[in-house]
Amino acid sequence: MKNILLIGCGHMGGSLMSGWSKSKNYTISVIDKKKHSILKKRNRNKKIKFFKSIDDIKNHNNLDYIIFATRPFELTNVFKELKNVNFNKKSIAISVIAGKKTEIFKKNLLNINKIVRVMPNMPALIGEGVHCIYTNKFINKKEIKEINDLFVLSGKTLFLIVKLL
Repeated sequence: MKNILLIGCGHMGGSLMSGWSKSKNYTISVIDKKKHSILKKRNRNKKIKFFKSIDDIKNHNNLDYIIFATRPFELTNVFKELKNVNFNKKSIAISVIAGKKTEIFKKNLLNINKIVRVMPNMPALIGEGVHCIYTNKFINKKEIKEINDLFVLSGKTLFLIVKLL
């Protein structure tokens, strides 16, 4: 079973979470400062847990995916909160945030090398999304398949793989 940390549960984060929650392959921890209590009350799925901050999560080392789904302007504050969190080096950081390049994640998540950027769209809510996915050079073939398995739950995937000469 893979462990997902979803940071931000707005329209896009919630749409993706909806697809992931239907699979028995994932447990999901969600951090959303503004909506955590509402989401917690509405939640009937025991595989999803809602938290107000990263400090409320006990074990950061068992996270397979750290998915950033906040508004672009909130990312600076998210990185401040995560500054002292020591994630597992095998964790994969995945951004679904519009307009934020992977370099900002590399710069702010010092012990994570594996970075993925996904541009989903709102039809993901009904499982009909199309997700364009970029992975950096540290993601291997097995992880590409796993990332595909994660996002295909809410639509189709298209990978952009760049090889440098």
